[in-house]
Amino acid sequence: MQMTIRIEIAGKVPAGFFASLFTAGVRLRIAGRRSLACWLTEDLGVAPEYVEKNIGSAFLDGRPVDDFVTAMVSPGATVALGAAAPGLVGVSLNRGSPLACFRHDISQGQAAAAGEAEVEPGEATLKLFNFPARELSEALLHKGAGVAARALAVWLVERAGEFERHGLTLAADGAPIPPRELATRLSAADGEVDLRFGR
Repeated sequence: MQMTIRIEIAGKVPAGFFASLFTAGVRLRIAGRRSLACWLTEDLGVAPEYVEKNIGSAFLDGRPVDDFVTAMVSPGATVALGAAAPGLVGVSLNRGSPLACFRHDISQGQAAAAGEAEVEPGEATLKLFNFPARELSEALLHKGAGVAARALAVWLVERAGEFERHGLTLAADGAPIPPRELATRLSAADGEVDLRFGR
């Protein structure tokens, strides 16, 4: 099932309104095999300064990433990003950790070798946690994201009351529809929907 869902706003979306969708994971376009730095800044439009200062933990297909330039993301990959994690886990797994040299065997590897075959554009899954989820999700949805239909249905039920309070309207394939009605339609659907946010 493929639908185009556009959320239009007539007011200010509260901080973190879309965060839980990104914590669950959304699919975003990627222009072939790209470094993590290029995917975030060039394809997705995240400011390089934000990446450098605010993303303290990163995982690519479950492996910790220290260098966003050499870590390569391909269509089908899963990237998880968050602020620096606290405690022993953070000391061990945060980006640029002084203990990074001791986890070489589980860390993400090097950049692609010169001459490696090009990879066609596609989609990769992005999961955002804590501050990056709150701060980046709204802007990323302007580009559109693939969201699991049933996950979106649950989110719509949880947020239904906020649509009216914040002056939000919802349309499916161009036709206005109340959040709970759309949630009912999506709850029995398989696959993904194309979710877009716009003013």
